[in-house]
Amino acid sequence: MSTPMNPNQPQGGAHYPPQQQPAMAGGPGAQVPQQAPQGAQFTPQQGSGAPTQSRLPSRLGDEGRTSPVSFGRLFAVEMRKMIDTRAGKWLLIAMGVLIIIASVAVMVNGRRTSPEFGNFVAAAGIPMGFLLPILGILTVTSEWSQRTALVTFTLEPRRSRVVLAKWAVGLLFGALSIIFAFAIGAATTLIAQAAFGHDANWTMSWGAVGGNVLAQLIAVSIGIAFGLAFQNTPAAICSYLFIPILVSIVTSFGETMRTVGEWIDLNLTTQPLYNGTMSNEGWAKFAVAHVLWLVVPMVIGFIRLNKREVKSS
Repeated sequence: MSTPMNPNQPQGGAHYPPQQQPAMAGGPGAQVPQQAPQGAQFTPQQGSGAPTQSRLPSRLGDEGRTSPVSFGRLFAVEMRKMIDTRAGKWLLIAMGVLIIIASVAVMVNGRRTSPEFGNFVAAAGIPMGFLLPILGILTVTSEWSQRTALVTFTLEPRRSRVVLAKWAVGLLFGALSIIFAFAIGAATTLIAQAAFGHDANWTMSWGAVGGNVLAQLIAVSIGIAFGLAFQNTPAAICSYLFIPILVSIVTSFGETMRTVGEWIDLNLTTQPLYNGTMSNEGWAKFAVAHVLWLVVPMVIGFIRLNKREVKSS
């Protein structure tokens, strides 16, 4: 005798007790999922395969906004770039060693005369005047030689702020080099006085002190301008070293060219600044020469940088 079939039980399907039968979609027993409140966090039950929905970290912001990079952080990053690279590190070490060697050479050569503090400072200024512009060049061109330009200008799209941070770092290292040179000059003056028995001459005008500081800081700035204009380390260094020499040679022929050289030759226009004997006409010649060697390359460099397509290699 056959068992009567329950009309509510699906044929061939699973058999559920009446209290555990699944609710049909849209039926009276169906449960409508409630919409989670905004920002809620769901944690699946143990053994459940449901995905976890979580909020973004608060530091990213609900609207995807990020705070701009501060100039202090840019400055710290650029300073670390200069110290961490082998070229920048060894250039700073070489500059310090050459300053010491120049001061010791002046002390040995002048052992029969009274040591003069100004002579030691002038001797220390020779390697600084030669290497500080190269330091400024490396500060800028390292972005391309180390292939970090894409990362740098992606994190800070305002390229002028990056250049200003590099300029500030170059001026800081220039100021530290000047302080080091003055300290070595004072130390060698004291050593020469004690070793050779001559009274030291500490006379140095404030004009000469300020002129030395200003000249070295401008030398760093010229290096940064050349690095920004060429954006290539060998090209910038060769141009900075050989173009002034070529100008000095050309302006040495004839009276007219010598007169022109007084207005455009860096060595001629800067020398009175080291001596503290700058006159009104000297300041005018100094300004004209540095517009040519500092302002023009800097403007060209900013234009090139803002129009250049930055690539990873």
